[in-house]
Amino acid sequence: MLKLWGTSNPSKGAMLHLIKTMQKQRFSEEINYLKEPKGKKAPSLVVNSNLFIDKYGILRSDGRIGKIHEIEFEYDVLHPILLAKDHELTKLIIEDCHLKVQHLGIGATMNQVRLSGFWITRARQAIKNVISPCLFCKKINNLAFKYPKVTNLPKNRVNLVQPFRHVGVDYTGAIHIREGKKDQTMYLLLFTCLNIRSVHIELMPDLNVNSFVLAFIRFSNLYGIPTHLYSDNAKTFLAGGDILEQVVKSNQFLSKFSCYSIK
Repeated sequence: MLKLWGTSNPSKGAMLHLIKTMQKQRFSEEINYLKEPKGKKAPSLVVNSNLFIDKYGILRSDGRIGKIHEIEFEYDVLHPILLAKDHELTKLIIEDCHLKVQHLGIGATMNQVRLSGFWITRARQAIKNVISPCLFCKKINNLAFKYPKVTNLPKNRVNLVQPFRHVGVDYTGAIHIREGKKDQTMYLLLFTCLNIRSVHIELMPDLNVNSFVLAFIRFSNLYGIPTHLYSDNAKTFLAGGDILEQVVKSNQFLSKFSCYSIK
């Protein structure tokens, strides 16, 4: 937090000098008006930001929060120092705040700037211009591959139908649990509505056909028999689509649900 109440500290005195120099370069009109307001039209920045000059000659903003009495904030936060958006000093302050928030992004950096006692004109754009070239952020946020080309949505995804008419189904990997002193392996069976993206989850003790049929019956009793059942054959799922394909094509499943013409 920048504190300018005492200039005996060389670093604070240097910061005070740099800020005053920057403000004289970029806000000379506002400073001249505040020193001699008689017979002059107030600049828009003075009116909009409620600017004033403190006893050290620093241009500050007296915002709405500064009117609140007994608020637990530092003076610099309640009356932040005005900075020009495109000045080199402002850039250095933004970079310092960006490092303090550990490269979290524009919003976090902006909050840190304000908590540090500064007010930047057009702050979001100024911060974006400074942190966009950050190599560390690019390394963390950028992907090492390009997204695949977006395909067309299937008609079952866009038609207005009853929920869970078109369902995607998949298993998760094994989940190890402990019941009493006994370790068990469980699975989750996911039923996903392709229209509204609602998800129904069934806890499965194993991956056999009987367990799937019972889970499908419980699901159908709640939401009705789906007309289309899709399974994902992605290899990233431990159970994968092979088990689902075997279950759906099994005689037990077909004999139970063939009359409903599930596709």
